[in-house]
Amino acid sequence: MQQPHILGILEDVSQHEALRSAFAKYDYDTQFATHIEEAKKFLSQDEFSVVLLDLPVDENFFIHLEKAQQNHPTRRVIVISSNPKDDFLLQLLQAQIFAFLPKPFEVEDLLTQIKAALELPLFVPQWKVVSAVPHWIEINIPAHDSFISALNSFLFHFLKELPRKESRLLLYAVQELVQNAIEHGNKRDPHKKINFRCLKSKNTLVFQVQDQGEGFLIGSLPHAAIGNLQNSPIQVAEYRKKKGMRPGGLGISSVLRIADGIIFNESGNAVMMIKRWEETGEEV
Repeated sequence: MQQPHILGILEDVSQHEALRSAFAKYDYDTQFATHIEEAKKFLSQDEFSVVLLDLPVDENFFIHLEKAQQNHPTRRVIVISSNPKDDFLLQLLQAQIFAFLPKPFEVEDLLTQIKAALELPLFVPQWKVVSAVPHWIEINIPAHDSFISALNSFLFHFLKELPRKESRLLLYAVQELVQNAIEHGNKRDPHKKINFRCLKSKNTLVFQVQDQGEGFLIGSLPHAAIGNLQNSPIQVAEYRKKKGMRPGGLGISSVLRIADGIIFNESGNAVMMIKRWEETGEEV
């Protein structure tokens, strides 16, 4: 197996050794630079499939970002920044970066995103943004598990109006819907897309997930604890083990408890989740 190559363009030199040490046990070939000019000699090399970018967010930031991606459309860029403002995050989405990490960050969170990025085959393109305005985010996502954690790295910050506990529950629900679309709808075929929408009004959030699969009847799922079959978690676990499926099957049941409303389309390949909240003034 080829050794993964990672390039860190990080202004803070103290991060270089800290991350080099953290990456050591993963056998990553890692190079570091403090600015884009220093990184040019590495950026021209195809083997650097993941780039970590932590540079000042000024008028040159997106110029530097474009240079990091130039001629390498499937290079996965992870941006690290202390600026989690909506307008900046929406620009990052439009720029098709892979994931976002706020500062200060946990090394484990960074490693999770790096692992996800490295698991993406080179032929799989980055997601395509259809709309990136605060009240309507819409993305077409290839059906690959790696994009789940990447999507959550953005969504967490768009849910800042909610109390932290509530936002985490909601992220879990979204993750389950996207996971089901990838696994059951598109059968993990990365050539197929998932259409994801996050619509936001003053006190309401609507998430819509649609896959390109044939759909299903919500009342007849032997692998899930939901529907007319009234499957118990034990029955679900036994069925999934027999069919060689991953542990799970409780996702939609959990989503129903978290959401204020959930609606499926007629063919069963699209779901809409509705969540309302009251402004409490609680710190998020």
